[in-house]
Amino acid sequence: MDDILVFSFTLEEHLEHLQSVFDILKEQQLFVKESKCAFAQQSPEYLGHIISDKGVATDPAKTEAMLQ
Repeated sequence: MDDILVFSFTLEEHLEHLQSVFDILKEQQLFVKESKCAFAQQSPEYLGHIISDKGVATDPAKTEAMLQ
């Protein structure tokens, strides 16, 4: 397993979702590396895209090279 993305509409919901994910990981004896984690991000970059409450958009930094 490599990446885990957790989407939530509210911070409270996000904390509940994270607890569920951590519970499942623990049950399966899987661990996360804290230094590679980012929590409660409003618009994370993932695989060349920006994910936000408005949807998924291409990262402008990735398309800038094509425009030049």
